[in-house]
Amino acid sequence: MMHLQVLWLDDGQCVLFNVPDKRISGRAPAFVGRVAEKIVDGKDLTAAIAEESVDPDMRRRIVDLLTYIGGERSSVRTEPFGRNEKRFGNVLALCPSTKCNLRCMYCSGNAGNCSDTLMDWDLAKTAIDYYFAHAREKDAYVLQFHGGGEPMLNMGVIKKSIDYARSIAEGKGGRLTTKISTNGYFSPDTARWAADTFNDVSLSLDGPPDIHDRQRPTMNGKGSYDVACRTLRILEEKGVHLRINTVITNYGIDRMEEIIGHIRSVTRTTELRLLPMEYCGRCAESGASPLDFERYALNLEELLPAALSLDFDLLDVLENADYYTDGHYCRACGYVMCVAPHGRISTCIEVMDEASGVDDLLIGRYDGEKIVIDWNAVFRLRDRTYHNLEPCKKCAFRSNCSGNCLVRAGRKNGTVMSVDPDACAMTKKALTKYFANVADSLEDFVGTECFPFTPGYMLGGASPDGR
Repeated sequence: MMHLQVLWLDDGQCVLFNVPDKRISGRAPAFVGRVAEKIVDGKDLTAAIAEESVDPDMRRRIVDLLTYIGGERSSVRTEPFGRNEKRFGNVLALCPSTKCNLRCMYCSGNAGNCSDTLMDWDLAKTAIDYYFAHAREKDAYVLQFHGGGEPMLNMGVIKKSIDYARSIAEGKGGRLTTKISTNGYFSPDTARWAADTFNDVSLSLDGPPDIHDRQRPTMNGKGSYDVACRTLRILEEKGVHLRINTVITNYGIDRMEEIIGHIRSVTRTTELRLLPMEYCGRCAESGASPLDFERYALNLEELLPAALSLDFDLLDVLENADYYTDGHYCRACGYVMCVAPHGRISTCIEVMDEASGVDDLLIGRYDGEKIVIDWNAVFRLRDRTYHNLEPCKKCAFRSNCSGNCLVRAGRKNGTVMSVDPDACAMTKKALTKYFANVADSLEDFVGTECFPFTPGYMLGGASPDGR
């Protein structure tokens, strides 16, 4: 019963759940939770029931409940290798440009203002060679292009990188998947090339024209909405797997339902990621104020029924309901290699250099000839698990969340070996309501009514993809 988790509710009752086996109980009396916690701590089931003096007529039901919820799986998703192995996972991220053709009001990297650096082919090739020399042998590899700026402004290096990485992957008997995050602000011919080239595209669209154009203007202050939507249509016509990224600022915080309604009117995709504005590298210039997270959380809660009715897998904190980890929140915990255009190497696409505010994630550099990785820095990041984060150790959602985003924690607390209190509070509130509502839909806390759950069940929706 290693995957059994206990959620205590405000009324003293509890809900038992098991994410890997997708099992959940109804609301159960407190003594059930106490028995479950003793089992989680390693006590024998029979002894735990005896210690709680469970009524004899109830004992069989409790055994059935805990046996069912406990599940049968002996393993779950784990990291691909041990702490001290000098290897990366199956993802290499290249950030080929700090140049950008937009001036988004919230840009974390203040792209286009700080520098206009394009990754050269020598750096890209050296990074690809180093990555494949240190990647775990697999049958599938991912080459991902991301910002700093707009990656498509360096198409020459992107094309060479894809061809070169694919040749290496195929030489190893594997295959290469290509992904890109883009603003979509380019010509129809470029959009068609992207549609023919990438397996997955994450496209930024912040909502109706007035919101999108205000938040994502061009270099000369004009709107970018029409071009982004044109690119979106070309990608959809070609059948590319598409995700929409939508940033919520205080300008759109009270129009979130309108925003997702508009996005549904222009795209067929079901994947929509709402991104509350976390860190604003351009705020001093744009005048954008820090996001009101309490208001965002309340509005998000009210938004969920509308999102599901529009057939959106709303990728936000509810992703964590269907996610189980043995300790790490994401690949930034020392398992991915992200290369900036000037040669700094980190484990997260949000961290390009020291100006990003999260030095813990900087793990190496290109010295002009070779890649140099500080493997001790990588190993330290692999220690960032819920087992080592004090606020997580007793949390019911420790295996769902694992301390949440490293970048958010690092920027707020000065170290990634911590948790962001805002993210923590938002996750606890959303998941507690989610699991409580699923439990309330069951007629009894034990028996055949205990059945697999999926995120969105409480509102009739479908499960979003996990990380």
